[in-house]
Amino acid sequence: MFAIIFGIAVDDTIHFLAKYNLLLRDGVDKETAIYKTTKETGKSIIFTSLVLSAIIIIILVHNFKYSRFGRECFALRTDELAARSMGINTTRTKIIVFLFSAVITSYAGALYAHYLRFIDPSMFDWNKAAEWIILVFVGGPSSLTGAVVS
Repeated sequence: MFAIIFGIAVDDTIHFLAKYNLLLRDGVDKETAIYKTTKETGKSIIFTSLVLSAIIIIILVHNFKYSRFGRECFALRTDELAARSMGINTTRTKIIVFLFSAVITSYAGALYAHYLRFIDPSMFDWNKAAEWIILVFVGGPSSLTGAVVS
């Protein structure tokens, strides 16, 4: 999700600055240039929602990771038998983690679809799936900062 947000943010920022500079070269004052650029690109609302969504998701995942439930997940990942012997309901924990990741992923997909305004299954081939898996492993599978950076 964070790689999508970063890519969209960079693209929108470059597009916004290019349009803004063209208007300034034509002799339009700064306030009017900002208004026209925002109105013409229409990306400021999407950009703001993406940045706010990224911040909220980072905070949620951070709190989830360092909560009691997050420690249960870490114990489950480390040794399922030991976690079960400590009294952790492993089935319930796995289902909740799956649902939590599905909610975050579906929200990212909804934002991506809103940004593109059209989704086609051919846009998500095996190469794209491999790209996302590589991004996860480059960032670190259990690292929040690695996921944000990658």
